[in-house]
Amino acid sequence: MKSKGPAERFLTIKCGQQVCGESSVWVRPQPLGSGYNANAHAPSSPWSQTALIPEEGMDLSLTTRSLGDTTTIDCVGRLVYGSEATVLRIKVKALIALGVKAIVLNLAGCTYIDSGALGVLTGLQMSAQQAGCRIRLVNPTARTAKLLQTTNLMDFFDVANFSTPEVSR
Repeated sequence: MKSKGPAERFLTIKCGQQVCGESSVWVRPQPLGSGYNANAHAPSSPWSQTALIPEEGMDLSLTTRSLGDTTTIDCVGRLVYGSEATVLRIKVKALIALGVKAIVLNLAGCTYIDSGALGVLTGLQMSAQQAGCRIRLVNPTARTAKLLQTTNLMDFFDVANFSTPEVSR
């Protein structure tokens, strides 16, 4: 049976009972296997009941945890332009809208970042700066660090390598 290709889905992102964002994304019709869960959040966080993010076909798992006014998002898998980058964009924009002052993107488990997703990260950095929020990229893989250096974005982003991400220096 031949695949029909990507399908468009409309996502509504909820933070508790409040709608924090909406987006139209393209997703693959076939699941890539178990273990990828874009709905994984720390149970104690106020946005732990994010709804309607399609788990099938996702190459990226995002786990969110908070400590004080800092929220860490662990990215595991491939961060590519499309539904993966869109889900991350919506999640980060929702956190900014909630008034989070520091967001740490832990890229230790991120095996691949394409140029489109890098553009999304750049846009998120600019949005965060305008809102008085700080985004830090931590534990980039060697490939991601080289990509940031090659594109001259290492200084644009706050990048750090350590196992326990902390925003304040």
